[in-house]
Amino acid sequence: MTKTTDPRPLPGNDGSWFLELVGSKEADPHHADTLAEMASPAPAGQESAKTDPDPPVAATASAVGAAAPTETSAAASLDTGTGETATSGSTDLSPAETAEATAATAATAATAATAATAATAATDDELSDWEPDEMSRPLRSRRSFRWAAALTVLLLVAAVAAGIILLPRAGEQKADQLAADYRQALVDLRNLLPSTQEALADLTDASSTSDEIAGVVPATAELSAKSHDVATLGTEPLPQTLPLVPRGPLEELEPTRDAMVIHGAEGDVIALRLGHGFAYRTTIPALLATPDLPTEADTATINELSVELAESLAETSQFVSELPEDPAFTEVKSQADAATIRFAAWQPEYLEALRSGDVDDAAVLVVELDETRTALADANTAALALLRTDLDEQIIVLATGIEATLNAMPR
Repeated sequence: MTKTTDPRPLPGNDGSWFLELVGSKEADPHHADTLAEMASPAPAGQESAKTDPDPPVAATASAVGAAAPTETSAAASLDTGTGETATSGSTDLSPAETAEATAATAATAATAATAATAATAATDDELSDWEPDEMSRPLRSRRSFRWAAALTVLLLVAAVAAGIILLPRAGEQKADQLAADYRQALVDLRNLLPSTQEALADLTDASSTSDEIAGVVPATAELSAKSHDVATLGTEPLPQTLPLVPRGPLEELEPTRDAMVIHGAEGDVIALRLGHGFAYRTTIPALLATPDLPTEADTATINELSVELAESLAETSQFVSELPEDPAFTEVKSQADAATIRFAAWQPEYLEALRSGDVDDAAVLVVELDETRTALADANTAALALLRTDLDEQIIVLATGIEATLNAMPR
């Protein structure tokens, strides 16, 4: 059987749907479903759904429950095509009652949907305004205190660990720095000893020029300065440390410090004796200096010689008194003192021989003075040779000792 389309306009186009709904016109079975849909409160529910995209379950159930009787009532008013009216349960409704029920149901559904929407909006407002309650002060205080105590303990543990690791290292660092200073001072002194030997050779060699002899002075001063630095470092007290810093690494340097004091003193002795040698090398030739001594002269010449000899005696006396005491120059110093005393007595004898015209006596006195000067020069040369032997040995001992000290240093 083929289904045909009704050519009549749909309800709503000609107004017949209202007549069918109130019962003034016989209902068309083809339009029953359309009328039931129009009589149901679904459009009101749809408007609520548009207002609230996610209505609560309870509001939706109320809307559905309200719409169901409306559909039943509308269906009951439709003609089944046999002229009989459909019934719901055991109650028969007239068309007017059915319309009133439909309108009441639609109003109820709209009211329920509006209430559901308002409840949903109120719930959303409450959720948006909700904030957690603030924790009470005692609870907050105890919680903060636990964190602070844990952090304090952690910091204490870290401080103790750092102290265990760093405090010993602090003492070692000071000892290392001090050892480096000691080593540098000792190396500087040792490296200066070869030039010291060269200066000693120039000082004691009879063929040395005046410039070579003058070069002994700066070499002696430098040796004295380096020796003083070594001795000073060896006598300075060890640096202070914190109470918990171990002093063991510093105390290990005590043997080095003792040796440095000895090496500094040895260097000072060598420099000092080089100075002594320079004094004798330059002073002895200047003793008993006189102009040419004639064996006969007139009164004017004798008077001039008298003044010059007096000045020479004064200088000789001063030079001899300034000569230092040194083991290598003991004999030279003794001879210089005796020569000065004799020179003081020799002058009047020589001047008297000139005034009296005693040529032979004057000649003997001139030879005597020359021999005294020669004797002093020879004694000084021998003393310089002895000085070179002594100082060469001392320089070797000092160099060997410095090397042993450097090798024995603990760090």
